[in-house]
Amino acid sequence: MDQIHAFEAAVRSSLELAQSGHEVNILDPASLREDLATAHREIEADEIAHGGSSAGKYWDLTMADWSPEEPSVFIITAWRDESLSVYCGSADRQAILDVCHNYSMAEVEEMIGDFAQRIGFAGTTATLPRDVAEAWIKSWAASP
Repeated sequence: MDQIHAFEAAVRSSLELAQSGHEVNILDPASLREDLATAHREIEADEIAHGGSSAGKYWDLTMADWSPEEPSVFIITAWRDESLSVYCGSADRQAILDVCHNYSMAEVEEMIGDFAQRIGFAGTTATLPRDVAEAWIKSWAASP
């Protein structure tokens, strides 16, 4: 449980840094957990439907846009064999999409490396062991 609290605190801190100066803060650890649960369930179902056994390694992007004049705030999640890492920041919407469109969802390390070099991340990377992360999102999905 301490791992989850530390993870949520790191995500919250990075999001606060990324969203500073914006009038509205839409992204938070609770919305991240909901997005993660939905995406993970859908990707896992697709993998199983195509003969796989689980969601495997992949990255995903969640982005919030308030106005065309302000940078977009983003959350990138990277599922690896042993962990889930969350990266946050803000940048020009098109710049974010330009990097992301160069990579398939399975090209985790390549996309994260290029993104870090070209755009960068705010705050620290929040990481959980994969089994803890999967239990964390499944507990959200199971709650009423």
